[in-house]
Amino acid sequence: MMCLPVVSVAMSMLPGMKLESFWAWMPITNVSLAIREVLKGTLGAGSLAVVMLSTLLAAGMLIQVCVRLCRAERVLFRR
Repeated sequence: MMCLPVVSVAMSMLPGMKLESFWAWMPITNVSLAIREVLKGTLGAGSLAVVMLSTLLAAGMLIQVCVRLCRAERVLFRR
């Protein structure tokens, strides 16, 4: 499971990768590309908004999954 974020961040460091519409919605890659754009000084407000929105949506969905798993009796009581 830990290899997926590492590969995603490594892909964002490839030459020619830009924070465009598809990559702006990819949860881990978009943050790495946004940081790269900030360091270059070329990050626009629209791109930042898309990055923040997609990250918040992904976080919300993952929190819901965790809540559902923790409410399951088989997880709580190890049945």
